[in-house]
Amino acid sequence: MRVRTTAAALLLAAVMTPPASATIVSGTLTGGSAQASGGTFQIIAPPATVAANAIEGFDYLGWNEKQNVVLTANVAVDFLWATGSPGVVAAGTRVSSHGLLFDPPNKGEKTAIGWVKFNQPIVGVIFRDKPLVDSDFLGSTPPTVYTSYANRGLEVHPFHPGGRDKIFKIDAFTLGFDQVALSPGDNMRVLTVVPEPTTWAMMIAGFGLVGLAARARRRSLIA
Repeated sequence: MRVRTTAAALLLAAVMTPPASATIVSGTLTGGSAQASGGTFQIIAPPATVAANAIEGFDYLGWNEKQNVVLTANVAVDFLWATGSPGVVAAGTRVSSHGLLFDPPNKGEKTAIGWVKFNQPIVGVIFRDKPLVDSDFLGSTPPTVYTSYANRGLEVHPFHPGGRDKIFKIDAFTLGFDQVALSPGDNMRVLTVVPEPTTWAMMIAGFGLVGLAARARRRSLIA
């Protein structure tokens, strides 16, 4: 019994160990005129510049920014994952940042429907101009230069009844999107979070207590 318990604890600890770095795992375009024009989801190295029409194309782009940053002040997000509405990620939270960009050629509106998956749970999404500027300190290292051009984020607020740009939750690790873009494109920032080691330890201990309770219940049933 001790050998089984130790093996189970080691296996659970391995499973519950947080990833060493936060990354975009995968993504895809499932529909829209961008996909019909040959566009795909592409994971790229952090670009040197994100500016108006600086990276045009039918592809939907994603890259990883700064990792494991402990916030020294609250950061406003336009989509707080826990509530699905605007909110803040509190100071003291350890986050990693990821950039997303859809900037089709200036030949009429293009649509992009799909999803992007991360290896750490999402805590918030930033997509309006001012919150994007305010969170640029989370940009990549070496730094990506972000210019504060007009309509940098989503052009129409997703929570507006007439809005056409939409983002939505698929699961804790996956962001869905249904966007319309023209010049100068849509830029978003996704924040992911890793629980502190003490939290992981508590979760592991919790699973252990659940296992002990289940074994005790089985014994009582047998008796």
